[in-house]
Amino acid sequence: ARSARSGADAAHRMSLPEDPAAMGIRVAAGVTVMVPGRIDLMTPYVLLEQENWFEDEIVFLCRHMQAGSHIVDIGANYGLYTLSLAKIAGPSGRVWALEPASGTAHYLRGSIALNELGHVTVIQQALSDREGTARLSMEGNSELNSLSGGSAGAQSEEVQLSTLDVLADTHGWAGVDFLKLDAEGEEERIIDGGAAFLRSANPLIMFEIKHGARNILQLVEKLATRGYRSYQLVPGLGILVPFDAAPDPFRLNLFACKPERAAMLERQGALARENAAEPARADPIAHFRAAHDEKKDPAARHAHLQAALAGMTAQCAAGDDAYLWGSCARIAAELGHRQLAIGHLERALNVCQRKDSGPPQKPFLAASACFDTIDPGGRPAAWLKAAVLDGVLALSVFSTYFARGTPLEQPMLGRLEALRTTGFQRAPMERRRQLLRIVAGLQQRPEHAAILDACNPDNLNPQLWARASPG
Repeated sequence: ARSARSGADAAHRMSLPEDPAAMGIRVAAGVTVMVPGRIDLMTPYVLLEQENWFEDEIVFLCRHMQAGSHIVDIGANYGLYTLSLAKIAGPSGRVWALEPASGTAHYLRGSIALNELGHVTVIQQALSDREGTARLSMEGNSELNSLSGGSAGAQSEEVQLSTLDVLADTHGWAGVDFLKLDAEGEEERIIDGGAAFLRSANPLIMFEIKHGARNILQLVEKLATRGYRSYQLVPGLGILVPFDAAPDPFRLNLFACKPERAAMLERQGALARENAAEPARADPIAHFRAAHDEKKDPAARHAHLQAALAGMTAQCAAGDDAYLWGSCARIAAELGHRQLAIGHLERALNVCQRKDSGPPQKPFLAASACFDTIDPGGRPAAWLKAAVLDGVLALSVFSTYFARGTPLEQPMLGRLEALRTTGFQRAPMERRRQLLRIVAGLQQRPEHAAILDACNPDNLNPQLWARASPG
């Protein structure tokens, strides 16, 4: 594979669209995102692979954002958040997308025109705590562009610099409902330059807490001094709960808001302002079902999911049952305990590889929620192994983009091939398999796979793989 990698570099463009300079990818929110037609770049690769961004937060926001919302996206990049939320906000809403890099802003404007989102305004400026100009380092991946220096040899361009307060006055940002803050290290200065806006406004704020392997939790305290309490997402329930100051290593973002916004979101079932008391002991599956009862208040739902994890963990300790380890992983992942879930899935996979588990002996949950609607078809052992493999492949890295050229690449390819042989492979996993094989030099372009032929909620872009079809 390594010897073929140099030849694969040319195949990074994949020749998917007629024009390799641009590619439109349909994503879960029902919009098309224009990106460079190159899979050596992060955003095109991830969107081809997942047809969404890899952050759970985008799913939460698309579920809870409402028509007429006013949204500010600081660090819009190619615009997945901007476009997805603008689609939901509709013509009665307003979206302001801040993207300083000229090339990326060009693609963003193209996407806005393509999707006919006339209520979106692109502001080609960077934010900090002062006005003027600055040099923006231009990394290979635009997600990493920053004002705070860059990697050795990185190019740069001069950009206009403003503050949150100035732009709020200029553009009349009254009644902003949501603000995304993703500025690659500039977040603290942006907060300092937005004191008046943050004092008068009442948005829900999403902010990045991880740069590389380093947590930047000082933003929690900085926002707290301005009246904003921090919350973390419970991805399986789609609710926010108070931040516990010990984030899972995979957690990239937190949310923050003032009490008034928190109360509003709680009434909508999207946020728990306080943690609920531990519910009465019950079977963990019963707790899991209660957690997914949307008629219950968010705090109670979160408490039930925590009780489900505790109960299922106790059941796992009593034996070596892959169904139960998979169930435990499912609950942990839904709580946002991703690293814990990966450990449980590895344990389940080890059991699957040592023995045929046969039919389940106790009530259980599918290791991957995607398998809730997949019929085992009289092959429970193969179905179980597939669900576990699907789960661990989805959780162990944000995207296979980050596995390429690392020690994870070959084991991940092996697991993707193993999943394919079970007969229970899903379209998203076939896309992962083919993309990783291309960048590993094992194939030059997409190869025909029947699972990628049809357009369905799991496969929104069959036309991008059509060249691989027979004939």
